Amino acid sequence: MLSPFQPVTEAADAKAKALIRELGEVFLGEVKRLRADKLSGAADVASGEVWLGPDAKRLGLIDEIGTLEEVIRVGWNLNWYDFGPRRQSGLFVAEAMRDLISEAIEGVISGARLQIR
Repeated sequence: MLSPFQPVTEAADAKAKALIRELGEVFLGEVKRLRADKLSGAADVASGEVWLGPDAKRLGLIDEIGTLEEVIRVGWNLNWYDFGPRRQSGLFVAEAMRDLISEAIEGVISGARLQIR
């Protein structure tokens, strides 16, 4: 089913549609179960429509507008660790690490040259 290497058959198409319908029903059930007391009647969550934060909040689809990091830090009382590059004295940490690694490699190469001579 849904293999990019096989032609789509009527049976595979029917199976995919049934799966999507079933997942949609599960999604709607969960939204109604978890948000029933907060939903305004104006949102048709079965339509596939997408709402921006302020509209989603007004419709009762979300409680707050924020980031995943804020939810983890504030809501779950956990620290968020960001391992991405950071600015440090005008350089990205990744650039500084690259420079350190380059210097170490140059030192190894220079030492090898001395031993060869």
